[in-house]
Amino acid sequence: MPSTRVAAARGSRSAFVALPFLSVLSVLLVAACGRVGFPYEDAAVQDSTVSDAGDTGTALDTSPQDTGLDTGTDADAGCTPTGPEVCNGVDDDCDGMIDEAFTLTSDPATCGGLGLEGTTTIGAVTWDRGAVIRRAKDILGGPVRMSCCAALSFGTGEPDMDLSLSVGTLLGVDGSDGLGHWGHFPDVATQGGNMDRRSFEVDWGPGMTLRNGPGDDFAVYEMGNYEPSAIRVNVGGTSWSPPRYEFADGFAVDHDANVTVYDLSDFGLREGEWVNAIQLENIFNSGAASGADRVDGMEGEGTVLHAGDPGYDTGRPLLDAAGGVEFDDTRLDTDLVWVVGLRPITPPGCCVL
Repeated sequence: MPSTRVAAARGSRSAFVALPFLSVLSVLLVAACGRVGFPYEDAAVQDSTVSDAGDTGTALDTSPQDTGLDTGTDADAGCTPTGPEVCNGVDDDCDGMIDEAFTLTSDPATCGGLGLEGTTTIGAVTWDRGAVIRRAKDILGGPVRMSCCAALSFGTGEPDMDLSLSVGTLLGVDGSDGLGHWGHFPDVATQGGNMDRRSFEVDWGPGMTLRNGPGDDFAVYEMGNYEPSAIRVNVGGTSWSPPRYEFADGFAVDHDANVTVYDLSDFGLREGEWVNAIQLENIFNSGAASGADRVDGMEGEGTVLHAGDPGYDTGRPLLDAAGGVEFDDTRLDTDLVWVVGLRPITPPGCCVL
């Protein structure tokens, strides 16, 4: 059950440094968008370093960026200009660059992403309110009754936040009280926790994705005394990653909430690859009939190994912090309140990174 406690900092990092959303966005506004896909290239210098694929001329194009249709000898072979460049994943002006010079703020209509709504900072992590998840559903073990879970700390002091987007409300808790609500995993005593798997799936709505960029990509908030979740991400809309557990990175005393930040690279994604959904799953301790969940990391965090998984026998105990202890039975009913992206949420073909 939730109780206020300062969570241990991530053991595998010397210090937690948040990647504020505005810092990421400011980079997007200064630099032109590169090609969709991997690797990304800066459109402002691309033509000065390599020849456009398919160029028929022998000299490098040293202009910083073409401003109109490219129909001369430098035009890409086989490309038919259709007009000025727009944000659509296509080289419209045939200059060898795709979706150059667009950002979410300069071209929100064609980028089609979720709108920028202003930033919020909780637990030293800053994110735009437009990057909060929009949908949640039970996918395993639900529904579990959540009558206890009005998050009073989110009912005041955050007037600009849409509290209807808290995890519990999206899962179906009555939000008519105007408060933020959490969705929790079952506790051991009354709801089959440590025996039954329970998981939620959250996303940003139809067609919306989160790209893997430099640094951390999303954050999960959990109320009170830190309780664990295993996280999976849906990669490219086709497959789910193995589950991953990480230590909490910070604690917001004024909200009684822990925050854990995640880098999509740790789930095996290359920079530029995207996810369209996240699953959050409960953890078993050594009291579980089927055996404790373990991890592949030396310090007690990493890829989660269930009993019978390859590598389980050599897996490490899953701990509450570096040098910490296993979660006991009172700390298995995790209370999830926010899942937020730390960069713009856009369709997969959009030029915004």
